[in-house]
This record gives sequence, C-alpha cells and structure tokens, in this order.
Amino acid sequence: MKVLFTSFLLAVVMPVVAQESSENLKALVKAEWDFIDLAKDTNTRDAFLAQFTENTIVFGEGPVNAKRAYQNQQPNSGWLKWEPVFSDLASSGDFGYNTGPWEFRVNKSDAKAVAFGHFVSFWQRQIDGSWKLLIDIGIDHPQSAQTSAWRSSAIEFESMAKNLEANSALETVEQNLMEALAVAKSQAYEAVLSRETRFYRPGIEPILDQASILAYVNAGLPVTFNEVGHVLASSGDLGYVYGTAVVQLKGNQTKAANYLHVWKHEKNAGWKLVIDLVTYK
Repeated sequence: MKVLFTSFLLAVVMPVVAQESSENLKALVKAEWDFIDLAKDTNTRDAFLAQFTENTIVFGEGPVNAKRAYQNQQPNSGWLKWEPVFSDLASSGDFGYNTGPWEFRVNKSDAKAVAFGHFVSFWQRQIDGSWKLLIDIGIDHPQSAQTSAWRSSAIEFESMAKNLEANSALETVEQNLMEALAVAKSQAYEAVLSRETRFYRPGIEPILDQASILAYVNAGLPVTFNEVGHVLASSGDLGYVYGTAVVQLKGNQTKAANYLHVWKHEKNAGWKLVIDLVTYK
C-alpha cells in the first residue's frame, strides 16, 4: 500500500511541478511582450526605463548602468520593435532570458525598418511578482527573410544550489574558456558548445549549429574577453558573464567590443555555453 500511495503521490505532484514551470515561463515571455507593447504605445526610452532596476546593465563603451544611461536620453519618434523567438528559464522559475530579432523604424508610421539585428534580454522576478530586466544586449545585421516560431529550450537543467561553490564553478568555466581560446580556438569552443548554442556576431545572422560555429571561429577574427561581472540563478543552473572584449582585426588593428556569455548546467553534460554574443560598431 505504501508503494501504491507513493506512486499516486508522484502522479499528482509531478504534473503540478511541470505546470508551475510552464506558468513561470509564460510569465517570462509575457514580460517581454508587455515591454514590446509599451515601447510601441509610448516610446523606447520610457519603455526601457520602466523595466530597469537600480543595477540593470546595458552597453555603450563598455557595460554601463542602464538607468543613468537612459535618463540622459530624450524620447524620440523612433520605434524599436522586437520579438522573442527562444527562451529559457532556470529551474528556480524566477530567472531567465529571451532572444530574437529586432528592427528599427525612424517613425512608428514608417512602412519599412532601417536597421535590423538580434537581442538577448535577461529577466528576474521581483519580490512583488513583477519581472524586471537585468541585462540587455544585441547585435545588428542585414535584414533577414527568415521567420521563426517561438520555442523554449528542450534541454533539462541539472540544478545546483546557489552557493560559493556554484559561483566559483561559473567563474571557472568562463576562465577555462578564455585560457583555452588563447591556445586553440575551435577546440576550446568544441568542449563547451551545447546543442542549442546560439552564436552572435555583428553583421551576420545568429549561427545555430555547432559545425557552422566552429567553422566561423576558425576563420573569424580572434576575440579576447575581459569579464566585468556575472549573475547566477538561485538554483545555480543558469547564469551569465558579461564584460568588454577586444576584436583583433586584420593589419594589427583592434576593435573595442562588449560581450555576453550565457552558461547552462545541463543534465548529464555539466556547464555548457548556450549564448556567445560579441557586439561592436
């Protein structure tokens, strides 16, 4: 009877857990769509300011405090429109990201956009239940004819309690990648790529398959990363590292850049790099 009762309890509890996870993911995506709608109904500056915490990070000449950066801007008639096409949520249910294409129109009434790209936004649920933006970054690239339906990650987490050990593990995998890149670029990436890795570089659309990422890394411009900060979910299984970067151009020229690395502790695989984004003008 005890065994039967336990089986019954699992049958009742597991769907509830799955449902809670689904509801949290819906809330994350809804926060993004509410943000998108607010930008259309008001203006980009005020819509962004409404999402920021005191510590939200955006990027200019390096990572900067978002509120200070946007408060110094004036609202304009431009329309930044974007759409989430891929999302993931930590097993804690209160920390995750959205990514997808963006486009910009000089005026909301304009039929055609004049700039295009992709964004990554990380969100965290607050004590009052609202979702706030933690970090926002993106690249630009030519207009794409491709369209994508929204989906979420298909890879399970292997959660780790957020503690000093988990924070240290996130910093270690980032540092290991930086050190390995100095020796052999493609081998360094091959060791950490997820089957869901999304690779972002200015001027090209996101690269979504491992073979193409490795080919680009081998042929592409070398990048040196300098970490500025990192944030980890309370469940210890999803985190991001951000900072500045230097892109080595041809002819011994360099370009100052910013970067975001998103790491996921995947079931039976350990820490994997799921987003690698470098942006510069």
